[in-house]
Amino acid sequence: MPKQLDRLISENVAYLEQIHDLLLETTREWYVEMRPPFARGGIGKHVRHVLEFYQLVLNANAGVIDYDSRERDEKLEQDPERAASFTTELKHSIQRRAGSQDESLVLVYSDDEGSQEIGSTFGRELMFLTSHTVHHMAIIRMIYELLGGSVPDSFGVAPSTLRHEKASR
Repeated sequence: MPKQLDRLISENVAYLEQIHDLLLETTREWYVEMRPPFARGGIGKHVRHVLEFYQLVLNANAGVIDYDSRERDEKLEQDPERAASFTTELKHSIQRRAGSQDESLVLVYSDDEGSQEIGSTFGRELMFLTSHTVHHMAIIRMIYELLGGSVPDSFGVAPSTLRHEKASR
């Protein structure tokens, strides 16, 4: 399991680095811009959302993760420099878990349809974070390009897609 966990850690670190690089390039105006068809969530809102999910997994208070009860720190969605700094902190926190064999059980809590607790592990939640992050990065990519920016070809593309494309060459 350590090799699989380390691969998941590497994938998540790579996505956090891509987000970090975008944050260093974007202007505050673009970061907070919300216009159709993305009027409910611009780049900043998506970045904040992704970073808070990482924070929940890494902090897993008493072995419990509740994705529905987040702080929703508006400063993270309004200030790309603050978000970049937080991204670096999260990246370092994940990297410290590399080589670990800690696959302790965590409970994922949801109250969408009444109280539910589902057993999971740090590795499984990293798998979820990979998928969740890529999904939001794809949306961020569309918004950024709508505003006139450009991102690397791999930005917002799933690891399996990247591996498939590499093998197909």
